Amino acid sequence: MAITSSVAISTFYHFGWGVALKAMTNSVMKVPLRREPWEYLMFGALGAYVGYKMPEWQQNLIDNINEMHEERGLPPLDVDGQFSLGSKFKQLMTYSASTDDN
Repeated sequence: MAITSSVAISTFYHFGWGVALKAMTNSVMKVPLRREPWEYLMFGALGAYVGYKMPEWQQNLIDNINEMHEERGLPPLDVDGQFSLGSKFKQLMTYSASTDDN
């Protein structure tokens, strides 16, 4: 998989969430934030890995959904990187209304 800007942004974003999770954990346990500093790197690396894989997982999910839609005669998802649940719900409701008329 080629590194695109969305993958890079997702990687850095999730790295930040990993580090923030460790900071919040230390804060909740009321221990110094600098305690076991290597865990910040581990949590950040885990978050970065999740962020790196997230676009691939989303694309696999979209492909699986489109495959199921094809089997059921539904229109495919027209996604260009983001989910839009509102428009998908409206599309589904208009499809179900048109099949109810038949």
